Amino acid sequence: MKIPNSCIFFTSIRNEISHMFFMSMLTLAFNAIRITIKIIASS
Repeated sequence: MKIPNSCIFFTSIRNEISHMFFMSMLTLAFNAIRITIKIIASS
């Protein structure tokens, strides 16, 4: 059974988007934790 190229293309795009989303969420969480630590340390 041969998979169409468009299918592979869309799957790779979806993987890229989910990866980018995951990385941005990680970055946001990391920044939030850092800011929280700064606030706690300064108070």
